[in-house]
Amino acid sequence: MAEAVQHKKTVPKSVKEIPGPPTFPVIGCIPSLFISGMSYPMKLIHKMFVDLAKKYGPIVRLENPQYSPMVMVTDPSHIEAMIRGTMDNPLRYGFFSLKKIRYEAIDNYFEGKAGLLIENGEEWWRVRSRVQTPMMRPKNVSSYLPEVDQVTLTFVERMASLQKQHGEMPKDFQTELYKWALECVGLVALNRRLGCLVSDLQEDSEPMKLINLVNDLFSCLHLNEFGLHLWRFFPTKTYRTLREKHNEFLRLADSNIRETEALLLAMGTEDQEITLLERLLMVPGLTRKDVVTFILDMLFAGIDTTSHTMAFTLYLLARNPEVQAKLQQEVDNVVGEHNGPLTVHHLAQFSYMKAVIKEAFRVFPLVIGTTRSLDKDLILGDYLIPKGWAVFGINMLTGWDEAYFPRAKEFVPERWRLAEQEMHVFLARVMQRFTVDYKYEDIEGHTSMVFVPSQPLRFNLTERHGSKVPRDCECWLSGTIPVIGLPTGECKMLRLGLAVRGAIRHVAGGASVRQASTSGDNLQQTVLYNFHVNHGGKMVGFAGYAMPVQYGSVGIGVSHKTVRSSCGLFDVSHMLQWRLWGADRVKFIERLVVADVEGLPENTGTLSLLTNPEGGIVDDLIISRTSQSHLYVVSNAGCRDKDLTHLRNHLAQFKAEGGDVHMEIITDHGLIALQGPLAASILEPLVEGTVEDLYFMQTRPMIVAGTPCRVTRCGYTGEDGFEISVPSGKAEELCETLLGSGAEPAGLGARDSLRLEAGLCLYGNDIDDTTTPIEAGLAWTIGKRRRQVADFLGAEIILRQLKEKPARRRVGLTCSGPPPRTHCPVLGPDGSKVGEVTSGCPSPSLGVNVAMAYIPASLAKVGTELAVEVRKKTIPATVTKMPFVKCNYYVKK
Repeated sequence: MAEAVQHKKTVPKSVKEIPGPPTFPVIGCIPSLFISGMSYPMKLIHKMFVDLAKKYGPIVRLENPQYSPMVMVTDPSHIEAMIRGTMDNPLRYGFFSLKKIRYEAIDNYFEGKAGLLIENGEEWWRVRSRVQTPMMRPKNVSSYLPEVDQVTLTFVERMASLQKQHGEMPKDFQTELYKWALECVGLVALNRRLGCLVSDLQEDSEPMKLINLVNDLFSCLHLNEFGLHLWRFFPTKTYRTLREKHNEFLRLADSNIRETEALLLAMGTEDQEITLLERLLMVPGLTRKDVVTFILDMLFAGIDTTSHTMAFTLYLLARNPEVQAKLQQEVDNVVGEHNGPLTVHHLAQFSYMKAVIKEAFRVFPLVIGTTRSLDKDLILGDYLIPKGWAVFGINMLTGWDEAYFPRAKEFVPERWRLAEQEMHVFLARVMQRFTVDYKYEDIEGHTSMVFVPSQPLRFNLTERHGSKVPRDCECWLSGTIPVIGLPTGECKMLRLGLAVRGAIRHVAGGASVRQASTSGDNLQQTVLYNFHVNHGGKMVGFAGYAMPVQYGSVGIGVSHKTVRSSCGLFDVSHMLQWRLWGADRVKFIERLVVADVEGLPENTGTLSLLTNPEGGIVDDLIISRTSQSHLYVVSNAGCRDKDLTHLRNHLAQFKAEGGDVHMEIITDHGLIALQGPLAASILEPLVEGTVEDLYFMQTRPMIVAGTPCRVTRCGYTGEDGFEISVPSGKAEELCETLLGSGAEPAGLGARDSLRLEAGLCLYGNDIDDTTTPIEAGLAWTIGKRRRQVADFLGAEIILRQLKEKPARRRVGLTCSGPPPRTHCPVLGPDGSKVGEVTSGCPSPSLGVNVAMAYIPASLAKVGTELAVEVRKKTIPATVTKMPFVKCNYYVKK
C-alpha cells in the first residue's frame, strides 16, 4: 500500500494545495487557529489536532514560523509511507529545548552530544547500533524477572493496604504507580533497589525527588516544545525551569550510577552474571558518558510511560468488567497454584493480556503521534511533500477512527492477535488478586509530552480470594529479602546496596499492614472514629471526615440488605447539628427555608430547603420545632462552611433589624442513625419510656441506655429508624450497646444505595445551588402558607416554576448492564443527549440498576424509553416512578 502511495505515475500536486488553516507572512497559521477556536490549554493540545482533522480531513498543511513546515496525516497508509520513506535515516522531530540544554551543559558534561532519546543521523545510529543487542538479549531481560515480580508483589500488597486504609485507591495513587515504575526501572538500569516502596518514604527522599523531577521535566518540556520558541533567542522562565530541573535530575541520576559502579567494583565478578550497566560499559565504541546518558534517559522515560500505561489499563478494565473477568480467567489458568515467581514461560502464555495492553495503547496512546523531518521528497497520496518539511503522523486519531477500528469507542482486546510483552507482571499480579472498579468521572488523556490521566486514580479493589497473601510475597511482608529464584550476584548486590544506602531501613514496605486510618492527614475524625477502626471499618474521606465505607469483609450489598431486613447502625456525626434560640427564631428561619415551620406541631420536624435568591438550593436540612424553646436543625457536613456563612450573614442583618434570635452550633454531641424494620424493637428496651408513640419526623429528649439524648424518628434510608443525638463521651458506649442488642454496623456505601432506592437526593449530586425545588421534584417541601406569602429567598422564581412547570425534571431510571454513574449522558429517543445522570448504582433490593437524572419535562413521563451512555456503551433505560423501593416510615394510622 505504501509503495503504491509513493510511486503514483500521475503528476503530484504541490504541498501548498493541501488543505489547512490559512497562513500569514511571518506569523504563519497561529491567528487562524485562534480565530477557528482551536486554541486549547497546553494539557488539551491534542484536541487541536482532533479539530484540524475534522475540519480539513486526513491530510492537513500546517505552517508555523517556529517549526519546520509540516503536514499532519491520519491515514494509516500515509503514516506507513512516512515511516518507510524515512527508515534509512529517521530524523525524529522534537525535544529541541532539551537538546539545546544538553549541548550547552556546564562543563560539557554530555561532550557535545544529546543522547539516544534526542539525537538523529549518524550519532543516533552510533549509539543505537551498540545498545540494541545488550538491551534486547532475552537472557538480559529475563534475569531481572524474578526480582521485578517480587517488587510487583510488594506493590500489590501495598495496594491492598491502601484499599483497607482508604476504602479505595487514594487520589495520589498515580504517585504510587510512579514509585513502582521507578523501582522496576531502577532494577534494570542500576541493577539494585532504590527503596521506592518503603512505607514511610519521605517527600525529600531521593526516590521521590527523582519522581517529582521526571514529572516536572515532562511538564516543562511540553510547555517549551508546544509553546512559543522564544527560548531559542533568550532563556525564558519555562526554559530556565527546564534547565534547572534537568540539571538536578542529572545530578541525582549520575550519583546513583556512580554508586552502582562502586558496588559492582566492590563485589567483583566472581559467581555473578554481568549486569546491563556492566555489559554496556564493555561495548566497544560506547564511552562512559554514552552509557550514563542512556541510563539517564531510561530513568527519565521509563517512569511516566510505564505507570501511565498501567493507570489507563486498570481504568479500562474497571470500566469493562467483562474484559477484566476474561483476563482474570487467563491469569488463573496460567498461574494456577504456582507459588514461585513468574517465569518467562508464564509471560509467553498471556495472549489475551497482550491484546488488553495493545488495546489500551490504542485507546490511550503514549503520545499524540510520530513525526519525521524529510531529508528527501516524499509523495503522500496526491501530494508531493518536499525535503525540509516534516510529516506528523497522528497515530492517536488513527486509533480512534471507526474507519480503521470498528467500535473504536469500545474497549475490545479481541481485535488484536499479538502485542508486545510489556508490563505483564504487574497486570498478572493485580488481576490474580483483585477485581478493579472505578466509579468516578470518566478519565481522559491530558497531554504533557506523554498522555497522563486527567483524573485521580481512585480505583476500588476487591479481594478475589479473601485477603490471603501469595506465599511468595510473605517474606517481603516480614521485612526480609527473598533469595529463591534470584541469582546469587543479584542478592549480593541488593544487600550491598542497602548497606551503602543506610537510610533505607526496610525494603518495600516491610511492616505489616496497619489498621484502617484516615485517607489524609487533614481529615477530621468523628467521635466514633475508634469505634469504626476497632470494628474493621474501611475508612475513606467524605465531606472532610474519615468515615467508614463498609466494615471488614462484609460487602456493601450485604450491609444494604441487613438494613432492609433487620437493622443497621450508621455514624452520621459528621453532620452539622445546631439550634436556633430566641423569640423570633421561627420568623428568621422562614426567611431562608421553604417549610412552614410556624405550622409544625411541637416536637415535630420536616425536611426543608435553604434557597438562594435565584431559586437554587443552598442545602437540604431537617428542622424540628421542639418544646424546649428552640429549633433543632441537622444539615449536611459537606455544606458546613457555606451554610454557616449564609446563615450568619442573614443572622446579622436580621439582628440589625431588631430580631431576637441567636444560633448555637452543637459540638459536644455525636449523631447516630439506627435504621431498619427491627430498629424500634432494638431501641425500645434501652429507653426510659417508649418509642411506640414516637412517629415519623417526631422528636423528643429521651434517656437511652442511661444517657440523656435527643431521639428523632427519621433517617435517610427509606426504612423506619431513629437518629440519636448523644453526648460525645457516651457515643461509642451507646453504639456498642446497640450492636449487642442486634444492630449491625453499616457504612457510607450502604447508606448511599439505600437512599437512592428510596429516591432521596444527595446534595452536590442530585441537588445544588443551580437546581430549584420544582425541578428536583421537591415542591412538597414548600408549605401551603409559604406559597401564599411568598417571603422566602427565590420565591418569585420557584413559585413561577410551580405554576408554569419547569423545563426539566429529576426522574428515576432503571436499566440493566453496567450501572450508570454520575455524569453519564442520558440519550433521548433520537440518540441525542437530553440530560445527565446525577446518581446511580446497582440496586441490591431489586437486582437492576437504578439512577436519578435531570431530563426535559417532555420526556419525564413514567414508562418513557430512553438510554444512558455507560463506559461508551449505549444502555436502554426506562423512566421509573420513585421511590424505587417502597418506603416503610412509621406513620400514625
